[in-house]
Amino acid sequence: MPMPRSKPPTPGPAERTTVREDGDLLLVESPTAEEALERLSLLLGPDVEIVAAGKVTRGGIGGFFAREMVQLSARSPGRPAPAPPTGPEAPLKAPDRSWPPRYAARRIAWHALDHAWEIEDRSI
Repeated sequence: MPMPRSKPPTPGPAERTTVREDGDLLLVESPTAEEALERLSLLLGPDVEIVAAGKVTRGGIGGFFAREMVQLSARSPGRPAPAPPTGPEAPLKAPDRSWPPRYAARRIAWHALDHAWEIEDRSI
């Protein structure tokens, strides 16, 4: 008699959510914003201060099969905001605005093809 197959347990919000510290901030990544907020409320309390929010992609191969995750950066409500660095040691870095790999490949290929068409048009 064959054994009945049982479904593997569905991971709960705690298993699908990653938490890490970045200085005085707590970074939480989760598939949904609701799960991320729930996790932050459990860790820092109901009066948590959200500093930044965004979407990031995780996993996949070259941008394919990647999962989109919600990333929240939060600070404990009792902590003061850190003062921004001043003087020559202040970083002059632009915010990270990189393209996803599939979009970058498509845009670069189109750009190169567009230049080839322009060169061909000039030679006529």
